[in-house]
Amino acid sequence: VEIGGDYIWTDLSAGTIVHPSTASAPQTTHDSPLIAVENEKESFIIHATDKYGNQLQSPIENDSKFVVQFEGTVHECSGTLIATPTLSSVEESGNGKYAVSFKPSVAGLYSESIMLQNPGGLLATYFRHDDFSNAVLGNNIHLVEPYHEVKWCSDDLK
Repeated sequence: VEIGGDYIWTDLSAGTIVHPSTASAPQTTHDSPLIAVENEKESFIIHATDKYGNQLQSPIENDSKFVVQFEGTVHECSGTLIATPTLSSVEESGNGKYAVSFKPSVAGLYSESIMLQNPGGLLATYFRHDDFSNAVLGNNIHLVEPYHEVKWCSDDLK
């Protein structure tokens, strides 16, 4: 690398250490089962990952947390109309991993949502006009490399 006409270098023969950034919801993964058995405790692991795809090596920030929710419909033969799986816990288990346990109470089709809740920011729809017309929509550019210097609103939405 050349800076100001001078070459700088370092010996990387011993390897490099990458320290992960903060947790990123779109990059975080889990190993939740596709099928669960009624009235049996089920579990899975959330693998917290930063926006560059690096596995976190420590817990997420103190003010952040993973929120897991279930919703869906019970099977018509279950004998009840309303039920959702009972979430038992979401606990940090080391190295950026979070153990989630739940117990489905009634057979049915359910979906789970896993959200990373961080302090600050504002979840809202922004509008170009005072009469709430011409909404400015976000985009998914943050999911595509390079992950830095992300425009919030792409040029084609302007």
